[in-house]
Amino acid sequence: MLSQISQKKWKININELMMIHGTRTVAYVCAKVQPGENVLVVSDMKKHSIGKIIANVAMERNDDVVLTFIKPRKRAEVKPLVQIA
Repeated sequence: MLSQISQKKWKININELMMIHGTRTVAYVCAKVQPGENVLVVSDMKKHSIGKIIANVAMERNDDVVLTFIKPRKRAEVKPLVQIA
């Protein structure tokens, strides 16, 4: 019984691993996030799991990471809230 619980606890989702690898590329290569920088991650509620992965990757190098959620936008061009912009 204990071994079954341990297996469930440590079960790794290959999609999550691939997403973490891709997120590191976006954060460190594309966005050029540097150690010590303050990072703000904005995600909509439909993609909250992606926002959490991005925030976790940012925390690998930065202590000050903020993750905030907004309502999904009808179009990508819609400006963000004043508090975020």
